[in-house]
Amino acid sequence: MDTTFILDKERADRVQIALDYVATQRKLYGGDCVVTVDRQVDPVYLVGRKDLKGTLDICIEAPGVRVLEIIDYKDGMSPVSAVDNPQLEQYALGALAALDQTKLPKSFQLTIIQPKLRVRGMSGISTWNISTKALLERVAPTIVAQANATDDPNAPLVPGESQCKYCKAKGACPALASKVMSEVSILFDAVAPQTLDVAHQAAQKDPTVMGDAELRQILEAAPLVRQLLDGVEKEVQRRLEAGIPVRGFKMVRGKGSRGWALPEDEMVKKLTGMGVPKSAVFVTKLISPAQAEKLQWEKDGERCGLTDRQLKRMGTEY
Repeated sequence: MDTTFILDKERADRVQIALDYVATQRKLYGGDCVVTVDRQVDPVYLVGRKDLKGTLDICIEAPGVRVLEIIDYKDGMSPVSAVDNPQLEQYALGALAALDQTKLPKSFQLTIIQPKLRVRGMSGISTWNISTKALLERVAPTIVAQANATDDPNAPLVPGESQCKYCKAKGACPALASKVMSEVSILFDAVAPQTLDVAHQAAQKDPTVMGDAELRQILEAAPLVRQLLDGVEKEVQRRLEAGIPVRGFKMVRGKGSRGWALPEDEMVKKLTGMGVPKSAVFVTKLISPAQAEKLQWEKDGERCGLTDRQLKRMGTEY
């Protein structure tokens, strides 16, 4: 089935960064390199497990220089490094397992392209090289041991900011709740009948009279606290939607939001056809500083943009 995707210009510009990088690497590796995208890989041949397969965003095989580069495209703002990255190492093992074992590359170039980081003044490209020997001797046994550990039904729960961030069970995880309360124990006394509950204790805390140690401990615990709160809210909502009562809470009808069922250009025709002036169909809004920096327009047949001097003035004065 044919599918059409409509992308905004900013996303297209971000993807172009990845395309430009791939073009540069192809020139670097030589004419015999092969580029593939959305490639399924499975390291079962090397690790003996059938649950470690994945999909490579981009793979560049360069037999001339005996390098295989694996590229993962990420569109988020949280920086991710390619150095010792378990996801990329697992992808590399999967790609390695599919190769002719008599013609293995000498090394793997592991790369993460994260265009949004350029807004924060970062390069947006992180890359790391690991030898095939190290991949087989160090990474493969480590991944196998870690995967095997998850088979234990009594495997310990090890909460943390990175591993809990996208976990769907964090709202009902006793290990995360215990860690959070342990880390912010400096805030609260033990909750007993003769003491105020946690909510009242938190409301009575005054940061202006806290010592450096207290402030530091609370700030360091903040990411886990936010994750726990987010998980708990979603878990309570899940239970209520499933008809499971949660004492003290109930579901109420929200305001909601509506969107057009047709593409924008079609809706413009529909509304103007109803007599709505075209000038009233669109809402005009001032562009952001980031959008202003990227502005391009035609003048006397030439492509123009803000000069370096104008950009500097905009950044320092406006």
